[in-house]
Amino acid sequence: MKLADRIEGHLRAGDFPLVLGGDCSIQLGASLAMRRIGRYGLAAGGGTPTRPDPDGLLPDELAAVLGTLLASERCVGLNVTIHDPDLDPDATAGALLAGLVVAAFADPS
Repeated sequence: MKLADRIEGHLRAGDFPLVLGGDCSIQLGASLAMRRIGRYGLAAGGGTPTRPDPDGLLPDELAAVLGTLLASERCVGLNVTIHDPDLDPDATAGALLAGLVVAAFADPS
């Protein structure tokens, strides 16, 4: 409930919440916050930048999805979850993910 309350406050203030970390369960807080305000859709995807998941997104695909979402006036926030530093000892996947998110905000398509 705390996360939902914080996200709701930011949404009502017209902010664009960017929630980093945790696992997929943090989406529950974001979903509850949006539901309290009105009807919103949800886009979710997954993948690992250094070890492609056959069902996940590759870096170029993630960049395209982020660009499309952030360019939409309907996009009101973003959650980035499940980056496990224990599975990324040299931090290359984390750096790639951070770079993709920063680039998407810098130049929404």
